This record gives sequence, C-alpha cells and structure tokens, in this order.
Amino acid sequence: MSDENPGIELSKEQVCKAVEALRALIKQKENVKNLLDESEKVNLQFCFKKIPNTKNATIKIKLPNPLTQATTDVCLFAKDLNKASRDYEPTVRHFKELLNKHGVKCVTEVIPLKSLKLEYKPFEAKRNLSNMYDLYLADERIVRLLPSFLGKNFYGRKRNPIPVNLQAKDLKKEISEAVDNSRCYITGKGSSCMVTIAHTGMTTDEIVENILASVNQLSVGIPGGPDNIKLFVIKTIASASVPLYASVGSPADIQVSKVRPSKVKHSSEPQEITTLFGAKVKVTSHGKVFIIKDGSSVQTKGERSHFREKTFQRAMIKSGSGNKKKTEHNKFHRPLMNSGKEKKTQKQLFKKGKKETKTKLAKSTVKTPKMSSASSKVTVVKTSSTKPATKKRRLEKL
Repeated sequence: MSDENPGIELSKEQVCKAVEALRALIKQKENVKNLLDESEKVNLQFCFKKIPNTKNATIKIKLPNPLTQATTDVCLFAKDLNKASRDYEPTVRHFKELLNKHGVKCVTEVIPLKSLKLEYKPFEAKRNLSNMYDLYLADERIVRLLPSFLGKNFYGRKRNPIPVNLQAKDLKKEISEAVDNSRCYITGKGSSCMVTIAHTGMTTDEIVENILASVNQLSVGIPGGPDNIKLFVIKTIASASVPLYASVGSPADIQVSKVRPSKVKHSSEPQEITTLFGAKVKVTSHGKVFIIKDGSSVQTKGERSHFREKTFQRAMIKSGSGNKKKTEHNKFHRPLMNSGKEKKTQKQLFKKGKKETKTKLAKSTVKTPKMSSASSKVTVVKTSSTKPATKKRRLEKL
C-alpha cells in the first residue's frame, strides 16, 4: 500500500474471477427466461470491524463507467414557481423546457413540491411512488423539506433523492454526475453497508474497473480507514455473495473518527407569507421561525436575551414568588396545596378568606349593657355572647 493511494488495492485477476463466478451463479438462478431482458444490479457489500458512531453520512463514489441504461427511469422533485397558486402544471412545463434546453433526456418525470403535498399524501401513494422509478433527484433548495413528505418508504430503504443544482450553468453535467455515479449511506446502525456499483448489462472489464475504483474510494472514505474493513463481497439481490477481500484484526486496535453528515446550505433570506399582509417570514437553519412586519429587522441575539429576561420577570411577579411581602389578597387568590393531597382553586380559597374575616368581625363587635338615667333599673339587651332572659326572671326583678 503506497502513501499516494492509501486505499485497498485488489488484484485485477482476482476480481475478474469473482465477476465470472457471479455470472455463473446468476445463470443457475435463471430457471425462467427473462422476457424483458432486464439487467440486474451488481452490489458491493462491506463489513466494519468496529461500527462507526455516525448518523446519515454519505460517501460519493465516482465510477469510470456510468450506471445509467436506456431503460433507466429518473424522477425529479422540483421547487414550486408560484406558492400561492394550487395549479402546479406551469412548474412542470417550466422545468421540462429547461431540461430539454440543456439536452437532458434521462429525466422521465418532474414532480413539484405542491403535487407531492396534494397527490402523494396517503401512505400507499408514497409506497407506490418509491417503487415507480429507478432513481430520484431533487432540487437542492427543497431537499431539507422532503423527509416529512416522503417518509420511511424512501429514507428507510435508502432511496434518498440525490440533490442537484437546477440553477447551474452546465445543467447536463450536473445531472449526469448525479445519475452516473453512486453513493454509499452510512447510518451507524449496523456492521455492514451495501452500494450499487454496476449492472449485469456491462462487460466483465467494465464491472472490474468499477469494483476496483469503488473499493479504493470506500476504504479511504469510511471512518477508521482501510484497517476498519473486515470484508468485501459482490452480489446481486437474489444471488449468493462472492468474496473479494477479507482481513483479520481486533476492533480494539482501531480508532474511529466521527464523520459529520454533510449539511445542505440554503439561503436564510426572508420570503413572502400569504397568511399575513405586508409581512415576510424567515426560517433559520435550526428551524426557528421569525415574522418580519413593515420592513423591520430580525431580533439580534442581545435583543432576544433581553426579551427572555423581561418575560421571566413578568412571570415571577405574576406568580407572586418574586415578592417577599405577601398580601391577604395574594394569599387567598394563589392556588396552594391542601396538606399535599388536594389542590384548592382560587374560588374556594377566596370564599374561605371571606368566612374568616366575617367570624373575626362578629367576635370583636360585642355590645355593652345600656344604663337608664331615670332609675337604677337595668335593662338587659340581647348580645351575641349572652343568652336571652326568660319572662319569669324579668317579672322577679320588677
């Protein structure tokens, strides 16, 4: 292994023998003659010694011989030209004319984002769409929105749409690079990965060239490098696997560096919103939404922190925890816990406070007996604390 090319280099003769063995296995499986004469995909499968701690990492593989055929169906997900209108036919016509202008003939269908929202909302429609085409492309401006509309039928089966720049000057080259080459998706959930690198319609020499190029690029691109690869095999969907490379080693000796997933750059400029008149909306890369009215600017970091402090102070004052001196009104209107078991509402506590004040007033207001100036006779007056005298006692005193 040289310093200039640190990847794994396989012998060409060994790879030729493996391709011939794979062709022999395919012929044994073909009991019924294929009426359509369609070629099968040749996949390269490899295993890790140590599973990398990565999520949704993509390794681009440049192949010397393209994967596309005359029968390859390609679908393109495009951005809507007019978001306010429900009619998406002008968008379809616009992008088909754009593709024909640049000489792109491999794209068979154009689906705008609005059509994806309206027509492919049910689960069965998404599943049928994932099985309808061989390859899927997407405008890089809407790639971040597609997972919520396509779901696990695409991303769970690793049929991710390949992002392309539809505003590129050389659009034919941009789409041909996306269609002719391959991509390996590393999820970090298992010890093996698989990538399509050829098809049975190619010659043996073309398949061998693609295998050698993909093995070299994968061994350099995966976390841990060539030492982290345990096995390389080739196979089709229905055939048995034919080994190409095997390595013996302990996973403890391998240092795996974390590969960050590639982030799609998108413009954070404010866009028009149809629900509010004279306003615009801005969505950041973290998913935060800001509404801009009458040309006002978005809040800065210092303004947002000041706003958070003000709202926190208002909440503390409203709850009463910020004031040390608690009035009787706050005492009866704040919801408290009754012996840690039952919650008392504000109404019940207010009624209880009223009753307590009434009893206090009744105890404090006790009337004193009145003295008549004409005689020394005492007239007993009813009070809340003394019992009323009977008629007999009154007569005895008189």
